[in-house]
Amino acid sequence: MGLAIDAVELRLGGRLQEEVIHIAVDLMGTCFKSIKNSDLTMQPVEVLQGLLQRDDLEIDNEDQLFDIILELAKSLDKAGKLFPKEPV
Repeated sequence: MGLAIDAVELRLGGRLQEEVIHIAVDLMGTCFKSIKNSDLTMQPVEVLQGLLQRDDLEIDNEDQLFDIILELAKSLDKAGKLFPKEPV
C-alpha cells in the first residue's frame, strides 16, 4: 500500500505511476474489508477513487461502504486534508 503513496509523492507521473496505482487498487480491492481506515486515509486520492469505482470491492453490503466513506471523510477533515484551509 505504501508503494502507491510513494509513487504519487515522488510524482513519478506517466505510465509508471498509473501502473503502481492500478496494482495498489487491485490488491487493496481484494482485501478491502481488512484494511484499517487509518491506512485508507493515507492513500492518494487516485487510489481511493480507483477503489470506489470497483464493482468487485470486497464488502458485505453498500451500507458498510457508506460507513467507511463517512469515517474516511471525518478522518480526512480532522487532518485538514478534505477541506484544507486557504491562507488569508
